[in-house]
Amino acid sequence: MRIKKTVTLLAVLTLAGCSDQGQEKKTSGPRPIISAVVGIGRSAGGYPGVVEARVSSDLGFRILGNVNSRPVEVGDFVTRGQVLATLESSSQSLEVSAAEADLRNAEARMANAQVTRNRQRTLADAGLGITAIFEQAEQALKSAQANVGKAEAILAKAREQLDYTTLRAQFDGIVTRTSAEVGQTADAGAPVVTVAQPDEREVVIDVPDEVYGGLRIGTPFVLRLQLDDQMAVRGVVRELAPSADPLTRTRRVRITLLSPGNGFRIGAVATAYLAPSDSTPFTVPRRAVVTGDGVFVWIVDKDRRTVTKRVIEVDEASLSTDEVTVLKGLDDGERVVLAGVNRLAEGQAIRLSKRSEL
Repeated sequence: MRIKKTVTLLAVLTLAGCSDQGQEKKTSGPRPIISAVVGIGRSAGGYPGVVEARVSSDLGFRILGNVNSRPVEVGDFVTRGQVLATLESSSQSLEVSAAEADLRNAEARMANAQVTRNRQRTLADAGLGITAIFEQAEQALKSAQANVGKAEAILAKAREQLDYTTLRAQFDGIVTRTSAEVGQTADAGAPVVTVAQPDEREVVIDVPDEVYGGLRIGTPFVLRLQLDDQMAVRGVVRELAPSADPLTRTRRVRITLLSPGNGFRIGAVATAYLAPSDSTPFTVPRRAVVTGDGVFVWIVDKDRRTVTKRVIEVDEASLSTDEVTVLKGLDDGERVVLAGVNRLAEGQAIRLSKRSEL
């Protein structure tokens, strides 16, 4: 009887053990890792900056008035001639109406003077008129013609003043700032809407003096979006600030983007890295390199969320430093695992940690 109880107990324990293993296998999921992107522009620290338009115009009214409407907002795309804002224009409309009435009156006087002059000329040609009266008619016609010209000029000026109450875009672009609201009094020449041309873009960064000293117009940079580190473009220095900021003691540098993609929109945050020459090798953090059975790193496949073992060739002397120089085996923009490299397997499913570096 004791033997049967022992066998039954062993069977229960065995089933319980199998159940625990199955439960453990079921709950195990993708291994969380910390990773970073390597390649061009990753060897040294970067400088954060904002994408701006190279050409940007502050548009305002030429006359003083109250803002009646502003149909555009920040981020709107506008075309040349599109209405950006309007002023209250009742007084300007009245001036135009008055000028049009004066012009019609002057034209009527000129028509009457023309008839009188023609009649006096006919009488003079027939020898029935008086020369002095004909000359007076001739002078009256010239005066009437001058009055018409004056009325036309006044009307043109009144219409111009009315046109000044409408602010229009001078070129195709994007609204980057609005400086006046409906009902607000806008001074003549004060900015109301800022429109930028999106075709030519640049990244504005601030660098310390020790970096500024090595920069020249045309110095190449690699710029990466902070939201998507895989998206990178090259750029060159266009402008170097001659003086440092009095508070931060940094100098402003403007980098023109060469063939920027749609991701580098105005206002996007990017990081600028000094571009190494083509012969400059990549460097990766020492903790990403596994030694022992060869020298290799784990490459992250972001689409499949797996890792792959990659044998690399390195400068052995750099293995004793924080940054290992990779001579062969890595390409620009690839992502390598930084933490947990000794616990990974080929093709293992992984989960990128929020601490992963861009």
